[in-house]
Amino acid sequence: MSTAKTKSFLLAVAALLVVHYVVSAQTTLARGDLSIIGWNAGTNPDEIAFVAWVPLAPGTKIRFTDNGWLSNASATAANNARNFEQIATWTNTTGNNIAAGTVIKISLVFPYTASIGTTEVFSNGGGTNPSMALVNTGDQITAYQSTNALASADYSLTNTSPATFNGTVLFALVWPNGWLTSGTAGSGTSYLPAELVGYSFGFTGGSAVVQGGHYTGPKTGMTIAEFKALVNDITNWTVGTTVSLNTTAFTPNATVPVSLLSFTATQQGNGVRINWQTAMEENNAFFILERSSDGRTFSEIKKVAGHGNHTSISRYEVMDQNPVTGTTYYRLKQYDFDGKSKDFGIRAVKYRAAVSGISVSPNPVRARSFSLDMGAPVSAPLPYSIIDLKGQVLQSGMITGQTQRIELANSITRGQYILQVNNRQTVKLQVL
Repeated sequence: MSTAKTKSFLLAVAALLVVHYVVSAQTTLARGDLSIIGWNAGTNPDEIAFVAWVPLAPGTKIRFTDNGWLSNASATAANNARNFEQIATWTNTTGNNIAAGTVIKISLVFPYTASIGTTEVFSNGGGTNPSMALVNTGDQITAYQSTNALASADYSLTNTSPATFNGTVLFALVWPNGWLTSGTAGSGTSYLPAELVGYSFGFTGGSAVVQGGHYTGPKTGMTIAEFKALVNDITNWTVGTTVSLNTTAFTPNATVPVSLLSFTATQQGNGVRINWQTAMEENNAFFILERSSDGRTFSEIKKVAGHGNHTSISRYEVMDQNPVTGTTYYRLKQYDFDGKSKDFGIRAVKYRAAVSGISVSPNPVRARSFSLDMGAPVSAPLPYSIIDLKGQVLQSGMITGQTQRIELANSITRGQYILQVNNRQTVKLQVL
């Protein structure tokens, strides 16, 4: 083969590989990235409506099964699954990304249809063009993803129970009698796997009134985190014998990199504990926690790494071991990987040392020295430190009596400092 032909051949192969990659690549979802927001069962057409809270790349596959779970252990625990029933596979065949918040409705009776993409159904019982056969007197749906090309490979044994599941479960719902808490699971009953706690619904009310249901809450004017909370509130759902599954998309407000749930600062013993929680994080590099004695001039005391991209609750905690007696202010800032920042506000703490009694005179200090009164006799030498608001120790020594004169080191200039005695008692020190 000539050099030119060889080059053309290699370019053609490379092009095919790129096309194959684009077609077969998919979005790998985590729990919290998808919610089922509607279903119809029984004599009504088998239907499911779901929403992905992240964009879905071309080729993404999501599967739904009415196979149940035999205990509340992990979904992937050995022999914890039934595998007598059906598995539906939805695929993004549009060739484009599907936007976060898009609602997709799939019909699971032949000829299978989807409002976006395509759907097919596999049945353990065999047969041509099977339906999902959701049962109005009792059934469940689990959404999951798998790396297996065929749905039949998602369980260790076909058409049997118990079987072992080998995918990643994302969301589940059950009707009309809720999740099992005792007894033996059957064709219409199921336990909730451990990893789906917080990512599921258990509808109750009996088969006479609960054969379908759908989310009927707001779909505009909120963040994705707020929409998730609404979807997870059962009071925003309507159930009935037949419901109309609405495919109107959720239209979120502009995405905020980090959705803050709480930010608190409280005294604990001889320190101040600062806690904050986030509902979700996008492109989050780190947080900076700052401290101030006047609420205006702040200095960094701690840098805390963020979780990058995270769709569930994250909890953070910092313990300030050197708070100032009196009011101390804490400010929290968040930084993206691209350098953008957001200020999450200020929290004030009125701190009183657990062991009190020391005093400084004069304060403010004007003549490069001051008198320290311990408030009680000193039975043994006690260490002291003078610390700046960045936490650096600028001077240290020993206290040998109830009162003692302390000369300031040359490194201490005009400003505010913390005088700490015996690593416990503190007082705010101002030098003029």
